[in-house]
Amino acid sequence: MDLLRGMHSEKRIVLTIEEMDKHATNYQQRIKRREFYERNGFSSSGYIVKEPSERLEMMIVGGSISKGEIEELYESLLGGRLGFFFGPKVMKT
Repeated sequence: MDLLRGMHSEKRIVLTIEEMDKHATNYQQRIKRREFYERNGFSSSGYIVKEPSERLEMMIVGGSISKGEIEELYESLLGGRLGFFFGPKVMKT
């Protein structure tokens, strides 16, 4: 993590993790995963990304991110029209 942040210190880094769902069978793993990223400087972006099969919390280091930026990111990753129609729903936590 330090190497990644060092190589891109002037940029924001975002990632998604499984939402903290107390009813999930792997809830304890989710907690440990989130704690790992928090120890490495990441914090919640304040957004949940709802994909067809799961809900993911977006975490960030190096700044903040807006809902519009997240939507643009997914649109870019999935490709113009496909990203627009099939991109995930972005919701505030």
